[in-house]
Amino acid sequence: MTEQNQNALNEEYDEYITRKYQGKIKDGNLEIDNSHDVDQEITNLRFLEQFDIQTLKLYIISDMSVKLRNYMLKELYVSNLRDQDEEQPQRLNMQVDDLELENLEVLDLQLNNLVNDQLYNLSKFKKLHTLDVSFNNVNLTHIHIVKSLTKLTMVSCELKNIDLISSLDNLEELDLSSNILDNQQLNNISKFKKLHTLDVSENDVDLTHIHNITSLTKLSMRICELKNIDLISSLVNLKELDLSYNSDFDLSPLQQVRSLTKLYMNNCDLKNIDQIVLLTNLDVLELSLNQLKTINQIYLLVNLTIDIYVNLKSNTIKELILGIQKFQGYKLQNMQVDQLELENLEVLDLQENNMDNNQLYNLVKFKKLHTLDVSRNNIDLAHIHSVTSLTKLSMVQCGLKNIDLISSLVNLKELDLSFNRDFDLSPLQQVRSLTKLSMRYCGLTNIDQITQLINLEVLNLAYNQLLTINSVGSLVNLKQLDISYNKQVDITPLNDLVGLIKLNFSYCKLTQVSALKHLTNLQELDLSFNYDINITELQYLKKLTHLNLVCCNLVSIQVLRPLVNLEILHISDNNIVYLDADLNEMKNLKELRAEWNRISDFSSLEKHPNYNNLDEKGERCFEISYQRDPSEKELFNANKYRKIELPNIQLKLIQSQHKALNTALDNFKQEINATMNNARQSQIQFTVNVVRLFQQLNQFGFE
Repeated sequence: MTEQNQNALNEEYDEYITRKYQGKIKDGNLEIDNSHDVDQEITNLRFLEQFDIQTLKLYIISDMSVKLRNYMLKELYVSNLRDQDEEQPQRLNMQVDDLELENLEVLDLQLNNLVNDQLYNLSKFKKLHTLDVSFNNVNLTHIHIVKSLTKLTMVSCELKNIDLISSLDNLEELDLSSNILDNQQLNNISKFKKLHTLDVSENDVDLTHIHNITSLTKLSMRICELKNIDLISSLVNLKELDLSYNSDFDLSPLQQVRSLTKLYMNNCDLKNIDQIVLLTNLDVLELSLNQLKTINQIYLLVNLTIDIYVNLKSNTIKELILGIQKFQGYKLQNMQVDQLELENLEVLDLQENNMDNNQLYNLVKFKKLHTLDVSRNNIDLAHIHSVTSLTKLSMVQCGLKNIDLISSLVNLKELDLSFNRDFDLSPLQQVRSLTKLSMRYCGLTNIDQITQLINLEVLNLAYNQLLTINSVGSLVNLKQLDISYNKQVDITPLNDLVGLIKLNFSYCKLTQVSALKHLTNLQELDLSFNYDINITELQYLKKLTHLNLVCCNLVSIQVLRPLVNLEILHISDNNIVYLDADLNEMKNLKELRAEWNRISDFSSLEKHPNYNNLDEKGERCFEISYQRDPSEKELFNANKYRKIELPNIQLKLIQSQHKALNTALDNFKQEINATMNNARQSQIQFTVNVVRLFQQLNQFGFE
């Protein structure tokens, strides 16, 4: 073939290649993969000279020389794919000096088996700010004079010496991971005043010199055999920290780095994370491959959101508590239960997180899950009913209108449906495994549908509108019953429930307790705030250890003499004038509250062994003063929750956004109004009642 013919063929080839790749340019970007058959026909890159491109990616398997001229190109990525599986892959046929790219800003040459000589004259790229030469056999010989660099990546370059790096005083991001560096080599690293991102993972280094780089916002020290991170507190601007694959270091110093938003501690042999709960700015936390069994305090990290939340994979976590309870602002609105890879999960608390049904999709995948709390979310039983392993379920204030699917939970033992209204109780008849049921504030007027739940041991029906509890009489295994805050309820059906141990009938307008006479196993009884009650029959309940008779309009407690097993007796706010000396025979009595009565002489009790004793809070066990003003503690931080002004007796309740609390406050207001209208009560008695009402706030997490 003549030279003329060859030139003609070359021109025809160049025209063909140019036309072909001109059509592949998208938004100024071009990718050429020489490993694909269609691209193997390329023998040189001359055709790129006339292309208007800003970014070029070359993946090469041929022996083609990378010579390139293009005055528009700003970013060049070149990877040698030849023989990468070999111990010594083929070297890329390229000399940086052959590249005529005067506007080049980004150069990525990683994985090309390059040597230093191939980087000769790198400094000619006056606009170069980003350079990656990772996985090559190069050092800083030609790199250190490229003063324009702001980002340098030299991963796995077998670097032993980085003295020359100090001349790159514009560096902002530096990655030296997987080299052969020690602390001595980092001696001058604090000179980089602009450095905000540093990765020294897989080197034999610690924080000795790094802690002086106070400009750092991102630091990675994976696999550095760290044993001490005390100096970390100096990095006051740090936002992202990766300490993964280090072990046996104390987490306590992390408490000082409050600026952290992202923390990675995978495979650190962690057994607990109590020391990081003060890092309340965290929005990303990775803790996979540790030995965590519970992370109950995770809810303190109030900025964590589940879409970028916590990587807990390959731990032995059995308990995950994400409910916010007292903490506002922590909302898992983007959480998908399906994202949690916790095959050993047994306890899941998601209460009050603005969640809906869709976020519980695939909840059934947690085969060992036995306890679930989704209270105060907009959730029903749509996905929950399939989790047949559940033994404990709490769905307080979920707006439930239908519980038909509850019958699928054949292993359920404990159920809380409080603060849901207007739902049919009938499906509960099918859940005969139940031993504990709570339905407070459910607007119930009758409970006939629970007669079949003969395995019930604990039943809470407080704050409803019950007048009769006939169906309770069939619950022969019942041990604890709370019917407090119901209207004039008839307690006759309790006659045969001889297994009852704990009973609460406060605020039920009871006048007689003869039905309790046969409940000889009772140990704890609350009859407080039943103003006209006759307590004569209580003398037969000789196993009583706790008795509350506050505000029952009593004038005498002589009938209680036989109750020698009493340990706690509350008789405050009555009209008692005299305390019988027989109370001295109650040797087990540890706590007596008899404030706000008419007792003028209590010398008869001075011989009781606990008369002058103090409890664990430093308060007198026996409080029997004649009359006094409420203490600051008894007014429960009045400036925070309400204001009581004496003698005018004005009460102001500060409303909360907490729906459940508002419901409770409405009930409290009604009780307070009733109290204010009770002409028999003194100013002090009224104060006692108010204090008593606000004790109920403890149910909602208020101190």
